[in-house]
Amino acid sequence: MKVKSLMFVGVALILLGIVALSYQSVTYTTREKVLEIGPIEATAEKK
Repeated sequence: MKVKSLMFVGVALILLGIVALSYQSVTYTTREKVLEIGPIEATAEKK
């Protein structure tokens, strides 16, 4: 009984991941440090 419910949850999570990755409006934003001079820092965001 528990094995079937765990398998169902696993399959549902895999399908949800595939849908999220294929959905085109999902953007991933990363931040990187561009400049650091003493206490002054500048960061840039990339999509």
